[in-house]
Amino acid sequence: MRSKALPGWAHTLCTAAAALVFLLAYELVVYRVPVTEIFLPVSSWSDEVIYSKQLAAAVQYGAPQGYFGFNESHAAVGTYAAWGPAVFLVYALPGLLLRGQNAFLWCNLLFVVLGWTFFARAARLGWKRQLAFAAALAAMNAPIRYVFSAMQEPLHYALMLAVLGCGILAQRDKSRAAWAGLCVLCAVATLVRPYEAVLWLFPLALCRQDRRRIAVCVAGGAVSLGGTLVLMSKFYAPYFFTNVDVSPLQELARGQVVSAVRDVAHKLLDALRTVAEMLADQLANRSGGQYLLFFLLLGVTLVCLIVDARAGRPVFWKGCAAVTAVIVFLALLLMYRPVEGSRHTLVLDVLLLAALLVEDGSRRAGAGRARRAESGGRLHHAALQRRMGRRGAANRGRADREPVRCDERRPLGQHRGLRLWRPRTLRSALRRAGRHGHPV
Repeated sequence: MRSKALPGWAHTLCTAAAALVFLLAYELVVYRVPVTEIFLPVSSWSDEVIYSKQLAAAVQYGAPQGYFGFNESHAAVGTYAAWGPAVFLVYALPGLLLRGQNAFLWCNLLFVVLGWTFFARAARLGWKRQLAFAAALAAMNAPIRYVFSAMQEPLHYALMLAVLGCGILAQRDKSRAAWAGLCVLCAVATLVRPYEAVLWLFPLALCRQDRRRIAVCVAGGAVSLGGTLVLMSKFYAPYFFTNVDVSPLQELARGQVVSAVRDVAHKLLDALRTVAEMLADQLANRSGGQYLLFFLLLGVTLVCLIVDARAGRPVFWKGCAAVTAVIVFLALLLMYRPVEGSRHTLVLDVLLLAALLVEDGSRRAGAGRARRAESGGRLHHAALQRRMGRRGAANRGRADREPVRCDERRPLGQHRGLRLWRPRTLRSALRRAGRHGHPV
């Protein structure tokens, strides 16, 4: 929310309060369950239960005291499950205060409100833009549904919004702090989920003409990606199936480039075929609907990008979001089975929606400023003409009453209808006086 009568801190508080009220009201109206009466699934075979128990152990003891794994397996180092320790260490920061059975839910709510507020303030979104953002989230339903659960998707909503907000600040205000914060957020996102290393494209795109910052981005991306690969190999418990097929990498190491490319292409084609079947046969189910939503938002973003590019309007953030979404989608097809990977597209939906709002809002704001400047210029010109008209009429009256002979000797600055402040303005002043009918 933005109001000229409120200071900046009041804007921030109002935005955070509005986001919190909207999320709580939506949950109550749609699901008819107060947030304090949401409980974990009763089955032990649930990601939400495993997430919550690992967070509680991380907050109380620093790490789980027993092994979390599948099929009697566990990680080579540590006791965390198949998602590693990074995500739970991030949740443990607010979890130190937000304890209890639903600590994960409260942390999700906090992350989303903070991400929403920071993004809205950084992008200078007015209440209409924020209302459109809220309406789109409500229409999609799935992103808000995951907020009131013990899943980590809401953390990634907040990371996407914060990355976009820091990028806007770094581009608009040339803020070094915003650019450094953008790099930190990209590193955290990479450590939490490996495929989010593609977010390093945002700082790289912003500093594409600064060699020093490019080197910092490359080094930061390499270190964070190396760190997440170490976590995956040592600190992740084995899952039921191989998340990442490393056979193409092994073939590349042996110099078999064609075989590696062929294997990746076959895997992508098989995954795309599965997604198409899900869209055709399971459209009413959750997975098919999530893929359909992603394709619709991606299509809208690409159409807006093409139209705005042809019209000369800003397309930077739409381009970054579209490239990121396509790369991450392909990575999901390689890393996950299509059923498990469908919910990951919700994070990309939030990123695409935010990019659309940012550049549409900046375009409208720029047009509004241009209209205000043009109208202000017209008003100034009209007032100047009225003032000059009154002055010319008065001078003409004086000229009728007191005619000036040609041989009359007067200082040049005393001629009626003519004011000379500097000698260099003589020519323009004479021209202006003659234009308005003043005797010179």
